[in-house]
Amino acid sequence: MIHKLQILPNNKDSFQKLIKFAKIILDICKNLKTIPIVYGGLAYFYYTKDQNIPVGDLDILVPESSFQSLIKIFQEKELNIKRFLNGKALYV
Repeated sequence: MIHKLQILPNNKDSFQKLIKFAKIILDICKNLKTIPIVYGGLAYFYYTKDQNIPVGDLDILVPESSFQSLIKIFQEKELNIKRFLNGKALYV
């Protein structure tokens, strides 16, 4: 679940697009009963409310056992996927 933020980072336009994308990804995880862990810039911003940092991407950890199901759904939704780190990471 993404809570509505009252404060936005300094790149608010791209951040709002990122949040829309995050909702899609988190809904997919919810449907797969996969619990994602959000970290990186978005997590930092959420907890600190530091408007001076841009949040430019979405970093999420999911169990490796969910990868094949996630990949299948991403492909069905025509999202571009790149695998790296010997297949242990996805770039969507």
